[in-house]
Amino acid sequence: MRLYVSMGRKSAPIDFEIARIARVQHGIVTARQLAEMGLQTSAISKRARTGRLHRLHQGVYAVGHEGLVEEARWRAAVLACGPGAALSHGAAAVHWELLRPLDGLIDVTVPTHGGRKRRRGLRIHRCATFGAPLRLHGTQKRPVPLVTVRDRIPVTTVPRTLKDLPSTLAPYLPIGGMTVDFLWRDACLVVETDSYATHGGTVAFEDDRERDMRLRRLGFAVHHFSERQLELEPAAVAADVAAALRLTGVA
Repeated sequence: MRLYVSMGRKSAPIDFEIARIARVQHGIVTARQLAEMGLQTSAISKRARTGRLHRLHQGVYAVGHEGLVEEARWRAAVLACGPGAALSHGAAAVHWELLRPLDGLIDVTVPTHGGRKRRRGLRIHRCATFGAPLRLHGTQKRPVPLVTVRDRIPVTTVPRTLKDLPSTLAPYLPIGGMTVDFLWRDACLVVETDSYATHGGTVAFEDDRERDMRLRRLGFAVHHFSERQLELEPAAVAADVAAALRLTGVA
């Protein structure tokens, strides 16, 4: 009994710190964070053997149990890929509620062309300028950030996610002889992203209205978003698309 109390007094402060870190990381903690608390590799291994930690990826653990919600799996995936990594592609679209939950690998983009090509359970994408500081030069427009934080998870912004989605959604599918920007066929939903340069004239405006009528006659709902909305109101764009998908029962 005295041994138990002694061990409890010794380990309790560290366990409280582990719980504190995990609480703000969806129940996830990294080996680096554990080492910064003073835990040796042997102590981490012992906690894993006794079920107090559960290894998810190299250097990434769930605290207490493996019954993780999707947000925890996403957070673990991002932490496993190191500084500057962010949820992306299909996984980001699910996080923004633009897609229903996907089975299979979790998409993460990292700010490099080097490093490990594969990790169990992950699909790693690489972009050397992904984490680079955004700078203005002369009269250039204000650059658009590629990454934001949603629900304490680094994730690609809505514009970047939409740009990355072709490999996940296979957009640009023809509908009635027309091509569209993004298509959720099961939901009969089309999303068009419009820039003033290509859609600002009278002819383009009339053509867009004609296309919309043709798509509606084919049974598709059409949502338009401007470049400004994508850049400055990404959460509103995601919420609008998510609401449209929920109405159809797809999301």
